[in-house]
Amino acid sequence: MKLGITYCGREREGLWSGTWDAFDTYFTKLSEIESIEWASTFPNIPKWYQKLLTAYCRFFYFKDGNPFELQMYPLFKRKTLKEVNSMEAEWIIVKTITDEFPRDKKFCTYVDADFEEVMKTDIDRTKPLFNFYLNYYHRKARIAYQRQNLIFTQNEWTRQSLMRKFGLSLGKIINVGFGINLETYEGEKSYGNDLLLIVLRQYNAKIKGLDLLVEALSIVRKQYPKVRLAVVGNDQYQGVDGVDCYMDVPREKTIELFRNATLYVMPSRNEPNGMTYLEALCNKTPFVALNRFATPEFSGNGKWSFLCEKEDAHQLADIIIDAMSDKARLKVMGELGQQYVKDTFRWEKVVDRMCSAMKNYKG
Repeated sequence: MKLGITYCGREREGLWSGTWDAFDTYFTKLSEIESIEWASTFPNIPKWYQKLLTAYCRFFYFKDGNPFELQMYPLFKRKTLKEVNSMEAEWIIVKTITDEFPRDKKFCTYVDADFEEVMKTDIDRTKPLFNFYLNYYHRKARIAYQRQNLIFTQNEWTRQSLMRKFGLSLGKIINVGFGINLETYEGEKSYGNDLLLIVLRQYNAKIKGLDLLVEALSIVRKQYPKVRLAVVGNDQYQGVDGVDCYMDVPREKTIELFRNATLYVMPSRNEPNGMTYLEALCNKTPFVALNRFATPEFSGNGKWSFLCEKEDAHQLADIIIDAMSDKARLKVMGELGQQYVKDTFRWEKVVDRMCSAMKNYKG
């Protein structure tokens, strides 16, 4: 099988949390794959123009980075069509999708979320043209998904949501999962450090629910006064009682905090996949998150992590207090969660599932 793969960045290495690097590694190892053609579908535009479009989109619609942006989508689509038409591949994995793909080739896409549902929870939904953008996205996505021969998803929530919303057939959309490039901690873990952890960036505190967590912390500390919160990547709450901020720390320090943490708490308002939840589980650290999108899957529906039903600091605090009251339970949950990550999130399995689906495709 001759395979083609397109990506949306200027450079491929390290893009999309290493997804394309993993594809290059594991598809190359398969005997079924005769050759791989790579192509960037990033438009040939100067960086100043890209920044101008980004600012425009952020002001009026939602946020940059999505190929379906009103301003960016036509540019991505034009470049994608140019690249796929020049490929000799039998199957082409595309990131930007359209209904205008040539009929003499087969196309599939790899999706990490139903972005329409994620956007509905975004804090920027009061933007002037947000609803107009959402309707535009829905129309474009419907016809584009229908054109794909196969759709691969990273989680079951995305598969079910897209299938239901766009009337996709059961055999057309397949949950193949995704891999993570993380080492698991095999040492003995202590749950007696009374340490909560969240990892985020300086600009996304509201999205990640840091305000909710800090409010919950003040409630938790009334019962557990020794509990502290380590915040990696954001110093907004530096100086608040019980909060320690870590800025520009080496990767090794973040891993150390994951291993020392009693709980990883990130009540993210619109986290479709949540890589840091899995990073916590790699280190035998149960997490606390809002019950939405793919998070229930990653928590084992509550078997190895905790789910909060509402964006409510008191409910979040109650869950943290309950979790910290039973360290033996946390140990069992941490080990179950780590085993789940080991068994599930492996790139070689993802690539095998995708290759098998393409090979056995009947049309």
